[in-house]
Amino acid sequence: MHFRQTHNMLSIAIILITCLGMGFTQNNRQVDIQILDSATGQAVQPKSVSIVNIQTGKKALTLQNTALKQNGRIQLLLPEAEYQIRVTAEGYSSMSARISAGDEGISQVRLFLDPLNLPDKWQDEAIYANLNSDATLITGYVTDGASGMPLAGVKISASGTGISSTTDSDGYFQLHLPLSLPTGSLIFEKAGYSSQMRKNIELWPNGDWRYRIRLSPGNGQETVNDGISEKDETEDCESCEEESNVEPESASAIEKKLQQAALLPSVIRVGRNCPTKTTCSVVEIYSLQTYCKFVMPAEFWSCWGSLSGGANSLRAGAIAVRSYAVWHAYNPLTLSYDICSTSTCQNFGDVQSGNPNQAVDFTERFVLLNTSNDVARSEYSAENNDQGCGDGFTGTGTSWPCISDPVCSAQTPNGHGRGLCQWGSIRWANGTRILTSSPCAQGDSHGSGSKTWEEIIAHYYPDYTLVEGAAASIALFSVDPRAANQGQTVAMEYFVQAGPEMDVLLGASIRPSSGGDWIDDPANESPVSLNDGLNAVTRDFQIPANAPPGDYDVLISVRYDSDGSGSISSGDYIFDSQEVSNVLVLGVTGIERTDQPLPQKFSLSQNYPNPFNPETTIAFSLPQAAGISLKIYDSRGAEVAQLINGQLQAGSYEATWTAENFASGVYFYRLTAETGSGEAQRFEDTRRLILSK
Repeated sequence: MHFRQTHNMLSIAIILITCLGMGFTQNNRQVDIQILDSATGQAVQPKSVSIVNIQTGKKALTLQNTALKQNGRIQLLLPEAEYQIRVTAEGYSSMSARISAGDEGISQVRLFLDPLNLPDKWQDEAIYANLNSDATLITGYVTDGASGMPLAGVKISASGTGISSTTDSDGYFQLHLPLSLPTGSLIFEKAGYSSQMRKNIELWPNGDWRYRIRLSPGNGQETVNDGISEKDETEDCESCEEESNVEPESASAIEKKLQQAALLPSVIRVGRNCPTKTTCSVVEIYSLQTYCKFVMPAEFWSCWGSLSGGANSLRAGAIAVRSYAVWHAYNPLTLSYDICSTSTCQNFGDVQSGNPNQAVDFTERFVLLNTSNDVARSEYSAENNDQGCGDGFTGTGTSWPCISDPVCSAQTPNGHGRGLCQWGSIRWANGTRILTSSPCAQGDSHGSGSKTWEEIIAHYYPDYTLVEGAAASIALFSVDPRAANQGQTVAMEYFVQAGPEMDVLLGASIRPSSGGDWIDDPANESPVSLNDGLNAVTRDFQIPANAPPGDYDVLISVRYDSDGSGSISSGDYIFDSQEVSNVLVLGVTGIERTDQPLPQKFSLSQNYPNPFNPETTIAFSLPQAAGISLKIYDSRGAEVAQLINGQLQAGSYEATWTAENFASGVYFYRLTAETGSGEAQRFEDTRRLILSK
């Protein structure tokens, strides 16, 4: 290997240009991002993270080291703006969401990725095999609140009993709390960490709780109330829908049709640590389905699902919870988050349970539409009896219609009176007058019969329509062939999870991994049909003949054709969008492998002709397969062209540089060949060429 003096000068010039191009500004914001497992709360090491300025479409520049740490935490300085963050990780569903670098009150953004497979200990079969008729099963994972790493050796004790457990190397624990306890209380302790007390844990036969616990380094004790905390009766109604005189549809007339008003977001941004609903300091981002699974146990009694017919109550509740969340996703509280985690929005906890999870899964995608055909802000509260319409009636008579509700007669009001009555829902589902003093036990028959979940929804939301919303997400993506040439048409292959059946547009844009503008191919944008379930669909992409060679990123999306134009436009609804890095390698049509004996060493020849106008040929030899980079630089050291960037087999090659659009002058070309890691596995050489016009 040999280096000319111009090679060192060239490197210095490149470093200076890189530093000057980093975009230092006075309006940068600290953004602390952590990527976690939505089930266990443990840190996830991402495969790729992309942050793009929404307004400019440019990749965000960072002003400090952004190397991904093992705890999935990234600390950035970003110019004040809104960004789209896209994250992929092995074994997880990818996530794309909006984040804001402009809210000084936000201390951290946490992205919770859904695992493709739960840990074996948390598979439903394993949970159900450990249920006990005279106890409630408590399982969970404990992590370091700062790093997200599993905490082994955490002691979990049941207050007032000799029952205890200790986390293993994965941070996992398991124990049973007997039903003889009035309510469950657990304390989590480990030296060097603040302890955590979880109190008022609901206990019922064959019940289960699945916790994710974060312990903060330090001292002291945090107390968390795991009891049901009903909706705040003082919640304002400034955005409630207007009362309507439209006749309600029968419960059997559920509309399973695609409506643009019921296009469901893939994620929801939740404000945590909230003194008020608009002053939360932490943002957590979840898939919509996972979000609902953490809300349900905090708003509805999980034991209701174990009572006769009780699953219908939880299913109706899941509809209300999901619709309320989607309304907020369309009408976010702040630029940074859509909904808060307290009772002024929807209570949002850190624990799941089998009964609510089944209700959320059973009603997946179902939401309520109001009389304007928009997703409804489906309010609900604990006990709506006698809130303005008299005893035995739910509603207020002003902001909500009066509805006969005999199953709740004589009950003490608790809530704002609008929408679903939570206690009424279980009484209708179960057919008995279940009491708040004994929520997990059968009551006396109320004599009014029972209702299915669809009928409960129609009863409490007479002016709303139940529909199956539409959702689509990209599960996998690939390009065929991965190595292509300028002017070639490649196949963009999508695996899309969708429901119900619908027509969508598949978006695709490419750009060099080193940066630059996105390249579109609108001629190949046409609707494709998706079935309910997992779909393998393909669209073509024509690579421009003048696209520079090298590694390429691909921006893909699945969109609903909102304006019916048959092609992608800015008004289309985006179900899912992902940026996939280094998925396409583009060669140059001007490179040829010559028919010569296998070379014995790496070499770079002088270009010919030299001087030249406008084309010249650069020959080089590779004694073995290598990763090759062949770049052109001007006299100041700025890269002006990249002829090759990819893997080549052993052999002798010739590459052509066409310089019609370049000015006369002295240029340099550099060949880099890498066969492995380390200096001994790298060959570099730089030569000069002259363009004379």
